[in-house]
Amino acid sequence: MYQLKKTVPFEDDIELLDESGKVVHTIHVSICMDKLLGRYNETINALKAAQVAIDPKDEQSLEAYGNIVMQLLHLIFGADADVILSHYDGRYLEMLDHIMPYIFHTIGPELRKLSRHRMDAMKAARV
Repeated sequence: MYQLKKTVPFEDDIELLDESGKVVHTIHVSICMDKLLGRYNETINALKAAQVAIDPKDEQSLEAYGNIVMQLLHLIFGADADVILSHYDGRYLEMLDHIMPYIFHTIGPELRKLSRHRMDAMKAARV
């Protein structure tokens, strides 16, 4: 008998802390990596392009960059992206300093692992 098993979603928790280090909100992250992979790559590529094009003196380029960052946050955190944004109360650079490493060092590697696994499975299926 051949079995088809559903992929387990990526699960994690992020704690939002106040200035004293007290947990004020916990966000549960549950991501179906298969659904996220293509859109994540597209958004990261758009973010890289916006980083190259950003001009601190040009409000349009800053706004475009900010929109892509928010698109990325909504893609990963869903409605909780607004909770994160509210938690930082307009301190966008601080928010980026804290949240982007999580995205790039936790979510990104999981997606790359899934992508490699998919490629290996496709190669094995051809044999």
